[in-house]
Amino acid sequence: MGIADFLLSLEVQEILKTAYARPAEPFTAGDVPRAGRADPAAFELALEHLLAQRVLLPGPAPSDDGDGDGRPATYLANTGFLFYPELRRMALKSFAAAEPLRQMLRTKFRRAVRQAWILGENVAAGTVSVLVVHGEQMPERTELDAALRKLLKSGRMRMHLEVQVLSEAALHRQRQVEPLRSRLSGEDCIELVAPDKAQADAGTAPRGLLARARHRLAALSGRSR
Repeated sequence: MGIADFLLSLEVQEILKTAYARPAEPFTAGDVPRAGRADPAAFELALEHLLAQRVLLPGPAPSDDGDGDGRPATYLANTGFLFYPELRRMALKSFAAAEPLRQMLRTKFRRAVRQAWILGENVAAGTVSVLVVHGEQMPERTELDAALRKLLKSGRMRMHLEVQVLSEAALHRQRQVEPLRSRLSGEDCIELVAPDKAQADAGTAPRGLLARARHRLAALSGRSR
């Protein structure tokens, strides 16, 4: 379950993911990928609800005024909506970018990636800037590019990515100077992989029963002194 699931239904998330990928471009209902769990009836209701609340606006019709039943033929993200910045930030921080990227990095590159961030986005271009930091093992660029293309093709992400890969040593040097220092400390920066988590995921296997018992016994012995 994603962090936005308790606020936004799956259908709303899929619609906003498409709308916010390129907010200046109209889209049709058919442009929205339908996740396996999405209910078609709930999807139609979600579109109507977002339109009624002016989260979305009717877009220009390609050939007529609608699809024959009163619904617009296309839709647009309403960038003038009161909570547009907050909704867009929520989308970027969770279902539209951070969550699928985090899962992909931890699953496919957990032994190589030590830290990763979303540094920000170029709304006009529909791109997200991502920084990936590796340890001694560098992720193969061809494998990383293939994984990112697969992520986009799956529909789990609709925003295109600009990815920079650095070693830990290079990160240490560059984060002392501009512009990376400001970007890492800016409000738009979203952490994808923390160093402790990355090392834990790539570390040793869980202790066996005997090792855990020894650890617990040592802890108890320490308390009794």
